[in-house]
Order: sequence, then C-alpha cells, then structure tokens
Amino acid sequence: MDGFGLETIAIMAFSLFAFAWIVRLGFSIRHTVRHRSDAIHDRLDDMEESLLGVMKSVDGLEVDLNDKADHHYVQKRIDGLLDLIQGQKSGKRK
Repeated sequence: MDGFGLETIAIMAFSLFAFAWIVRLGFSIRHTVRHRSDAIHDRLDDMEESLLGVMKSVDGLEVDLNDKADHHYVQKRIDGLLDLIQGQKSGKRK
C-alpha cells in the first residue's frame, strides 16, 4: 500500500464530497434564480396589465372631456401652478 495511504483516501473522499457539494449548490442557485425570475416576470405582466387599464381609462376621460374643457386654458393653469410650486421650492415668493 505504498501509493494509497490513509491520507490519499481522505483527500480523495474530501475532494469528492466538495465536488458534490458544489454541484448541489449550483443546482440550488439555478433553481432560486429561475424562481425569482419567474416571480419578477409575473409582476411585470401584472404591472403591464394595470397600465393598459389605466391608459384605457385615461383615453375614455380624454374623449369625455374633449367637449367640456378648454385644453389650452387647463394647460396654462397647470403650467402656472408648476411655476408657483417651483418658486416656493427655491424660496422665491411671488
């Protein structure tokens, strides 16, 4: 038993154990990444569906308000409010 001593067998067993552990860890990481990726894709799909619903509602409101609001006047008021808010933030008072 010159070539195969107790130390050699122990090193081979440890190497085999380490290799098996690394393979198992790799499969575990792959499974976790796949699971998380699927969850993220599901969330993105839900968000996209919600956004489409909101866009449909906005389009409906735009059609409903088309005859009832002067868009230029509303835009002018919104711009004025934004200027007022920005002036308040920078410390300027009008």
